[in-house]
Amino acid sequence: MENQSVANSTEFLEDPSLSSEAPIAANGSLFKVIVHAILFVVGVPGNCLILRVYWTKTHKTSTHIFIMALAWADLAVCSLRWRRISVESILLAGGQIPKVLHIIWALTTTSSAASVLFTAVIAADRYDCVCRAHNRFFTKRRAQAAVCMALSFSFAINIPAFIAMITDPSDVVLRMLVLAFQVLCFGTALVMIAVCYGLVYVTIRKHVRVGVLAKTMWGPAVAGMPDLMTARSAVSKTCDTNIILVPVTTHTDPSPNISATDKTTDAPSSSRGIPGPSLDAAGEKNPRKLQPVNEERPRNLKGVSLQRKTTRMLFITSVVFLLLWLPYWTKVVLEFASFGLETPINPTFMRILGDSTALLFVNNAVNPVIYGLANKRFRKDCWQVLQKIKLW
Repeated sequence: MENQSVANSTEFLEDPSLSSEAPIAANGSLFKVIVHAILFVVGVPGNCLILRVYWTKTHKTSTHIFIMALAWADLAVCSLRWRRISVESILLAGGQIPKVLHIIWALTTTSSAASVLFTAVIAADRYDCVCRAHNRFFTKRRAQAAVCMALSFSFAINIPAFIAMITDPSDVVLRMLVLAFQVLCFGTALVMIAVCYGLVYVTIRKHVRVGVLAKTMWGPAVAGMPDLMTARSAVSKTCDTNIILVPVTTHTDPSPNISATDKTTDAPSSSRGIPGPSLDAAGEKNPRKLQPVNEERPRNLKGVSLQRKTTRMLFITSVVFLLLWLPYWTKVVLEFASFGLETPINPTFMRILGDSTALLFVNNAVNPVIYGLANKRFRKDCWQVLQKIKLW
């Protein structure tokens, strides 16, 4: 009896077709039918939209490759919800589960493992993009290689699931191996997400402090019209990174009212970081003025802003991923812990917790919503894609 309990506790994603016990209550099965039907309807077109948006980008980065890989894995998981709907419906009708549905279950485990691994690799890509911006490891080709490796690994760790479905679904050893590989896969993702996003947070905070310091240095010169010494002080502090000094050339001004001192003294406005030549007292262009070159600065600031929005979007995705897997792992831990307890855990509570494990598949369908809420650029791209779709 204990071995049977262990086997039931290792059911991946709470698959009732693998249980040798009586089917769960009708309400629970009906709840799962509704949940999986909604996930199928929402997840399939949503992940297709993600693929469409990023597939049309002409210049694909490693981040685009990983996002598309995650969308493919989520699309596979959501597409296979029809299998779970069929299983729950057959159990409600009191029928026998066809063996072909057992084999498809193994495909579900593989797709879910791939989704977990891609989420972990995305965290590593965010670390590489933010913390190692000038010496990045992930190129487009390396990203594609990483996707292939993660996909191959997800197939490899689910070989016991395929063997169990072909031979004996109730084999305790094989199902314990399935659970062990699940723990390995999820534990690896958890560590990578925690470490990589922790380092990203530290780096961003450091950049923010540097940005505040730079803003403080430029503030007096930008805010108003400082005196000559303040203006020159601001120029001397920032000329290494923000301006280029134009060589002084001989300038003859025909106006007798302008002294030599006036001709060799920079106007206060020249230190305010405004591009283009300044005007001297005679209203002519003076080539001796300090010419700040700030053309790349707005572009760099825009790139950093987009990078942080993408990082925030993918970080929210990872947090939702961890939270939605929590009920499943809580149930697994409680079932194993109950073996050493004299008083069993309340079966009603365990049934409710088992039903809530269906919510972990929300992680595979909710990413389009998260991307849309966290990234204005993604919303704009989606709108452009939807406008091009012709229904007739």
